[in-house]
Amino acid sequence: MNSSDLVTPKQRANSLFAAACFSAGNYNIEVYTAVDRLQDDWEQFAKQHDHRFCKAQIGICEKSVLQDFGYFYVVAKQQNETVALFYFQTLLIRQGYYPDFSNLSFAARNLYCLISAHNYQLLINGHIFMADFPGAVCSKKLINDEYVSALFDKVVAKVKRICDSSIFIIKDVHPIIHAAIKHNPKYKLMPDDVLMEMNIPSTWENIEDYVSALSKKYAVRATKIEQSLSQFDIEELDEVQITKQSVVLQRLYMNVMSKSSFKPGVLNMNYFAQMKAVLQDNFRVWVWKLNNEIVGYTSYLLTNDSIELYYIGIDYKVNKTYHLYQCMLQRGITDAIAMQRKTLKLGRTAYEAKAIIGAKPVIKCNYFHISNPILRIGYKYAADYFVAENSTNWQVRNPFR
Repeated sequence: MNSSDLVTPKQRANSLFAAACFSAGNYNIEVYTAVDRLQDDWEQFAKQHDHRFCKAQIGICEKSVLQDFGYFYVVAKQQNETVALFYFQTLLIRQGYYPDFSNLSFAARNLYCLISAHNYQLLINGHIFMADFPGAVCSKKLINDEYVSALFDKVVAKVKRICDSSIFIIKDVHPIIHAAIKHNPKYKLMPDDVLMEMNIPSTWENIEDYVSALSKKYAVRATKIEQSLSQFDIEELDEVQITKQSVVLQRLYMNVMSKSSFKPGVLNMNYFAQMKAVLQDNFRVWVWKLNNEIVGYTSYLLTNDSIELYYIGIDYKVNKTYHLYQCMLQRGITDAIAMQRKTLKLGRTAYEAKAIIGAKPVIKCNYFHISNPILRIGYKYAADYFVAENSTNWQVRNPFR
């Protein structure tokens, strides 16, 4: 590596540079901002420890050219041996990403008018569009290393200086990193981050077994949903078809996004096409048709033992009459049974609808640090708002007999 590859801390995330190198105690650190510049040791370590960090998969977001995003790929070495990889995403928070706070107090509304008048750089260690995707993969050699906390802090500090971030989030924190930072007062545990999941018993062979396991009231509801579901034609798309239908799929996706209280970045259909190209049968996309018109779509992420109902798109006029969203959830159960998965993952939204079909809340562990004092005040209001919203709008249910 020559001197032209080095960067100064003042360079921002959108600068075109190959790598930055620095020392952190016993570690040598390399920072990259383009997946194509990663060296062979990254790929070898990823294949050995976590295939999700292989270049083809970790680079999907970058290759999709998502608006307002930047990326950092960090390698930590000891005596020229790779011991950890770190993945960071940056998101430029613009006014369009803020939720509607019109129901808040006069003082809170004024505060958010002040905050939303500016753009802020959010830095995430992890993957903003993936659940259970830690932003680090570590060698077992780091488990008892007393310097892991210092290593992580120095890596984060370097990346924060480069991208000039005001907010830092550690999403789905890696166990080794969690053990190193959990007593660090700088990092605060985020309020309950709830994902809904449903266990699929191995004795279920079809959707009728699911319906039979429900109590009478919920069984009647599920039977009606099956009747509504039968009115749709459901067709799977390949990579080429995803691209061909990108306009309608994007419109349906934005219908759902428009109802989100906070929009942590916006995907495009390039992302879905890239996911299909890289993950192949582990990423599936179906369109839902009514009278030969696409009125919705569902996507799945598959692992050996789970299926995740990933991003969806909905025509809400159709949803109102034909219960499209409920049909999508119940079709997820059907597919989880057919694919013999133990768990159906249903994400972070619409808790009530998911609880009704039998999903239970699972709490995830995320940390954050806000360096901007005005944003710290704003976060307090936002945290109270979202906790209150999540706690009052739904309840855990037990639909089974």
